[in-house]
Amino acid sequence: MSKVYPQGIKQEARRLITDGQPKTVVSQSLDIPYDTILEWTKDIKTSKIYPQETKEEVRKRIKDGQPKSVVAQGLGISYHTIRSWTRDMKRIRTYPQETKEEVRKRIKDGQSKTAVSKQMNIQLGTIIDWTRDLKRSKIYPQETKEKVRERVKNGETKRFVAETTGICYDCVRGWTKDIAVNRDNDNRGVLIRGKTLTIVKDLMEKGYSLENVPLYTKITLKKYFPVNTARIKRNIIFYLEERNEEAFRAFLDSFEVKAFTQHQINSMALAFGIKDASKAKDIVKKS
Repeated sequence: MSKVYPQGIKQEARRLITDGQPKTVVSQSLDIPYDTILEWTKDIKTSKIYPQETKEEVRKRIKDGQPKSVVAQGLGISYHTIRSWTRDMKRIRTYPQETKEEVRKRIKDGQSKTAVSKQMNIQLGTIIDWTRDLKRSKIYPQETKEKVRERVKNGETKRFVAETTGICYDCVRGWTKDIAVNRDNDNRGVLIRGKTLTIVKDLMEKGYSLENVPLYTKITLKKYFPVNTARIKRNIIFYLEERNEEAFRAFLDSFEVKAFTQHQINSMALAFGIKDASKAKDIVKKS
């Protein structure tokens, strides 16, 4: 049965819509289903004309970094109206002048823009805009070039050498273009960072890691480290040899609800290499 609302509520909803408030906002403020609001006001064409001051306030908030959806809810203006007023604006994060000066200093010192972008966690496009007038003409000593060539000869990738030395990749590639790259050499550098580095630290400290990572991280880790993995649905758990029971217990502890059927317990335990059903049941009881 549909709820019957007083006539006064319907009139108030229609008045708010006529005044220019979005139907979604009216639905939330009056605690009335959105479909009901649509039915009551489908004959109303909202064409409220907002003053210029309101438009300027909206644009100011967007410049200050507020999301358009937040501005729409805060001012009671429809999101589509906000978007039409600010279609020409691009949200640009504001950085202090000291950050810009530090970026320019690093570029002048010869670091690549890509390396500075990763080191300072700033978008590459922003780095390029700040340093567009800089012409990088740093002259590297011969010793630096020889060290770079030696590392590439020993099997390290040119990309790895560039990122670890702060020298632009094009420079490294130019200095070593006559060196044949042996991609089967096991001595080439492996750059570990981000969540992959977190997993390695967990493995060294606890013997397992529950960090959620993309599938390609599994390929990288198994290529260079002696780790085992248990994959349960979309979860990938990394653990060292003989630490599978600890990893299984930690995985179970990560669930707020611990009501499992015996079949589910056996299936999860098998993913960790635990074939003894009684041992798996004991681990569940202790977790």
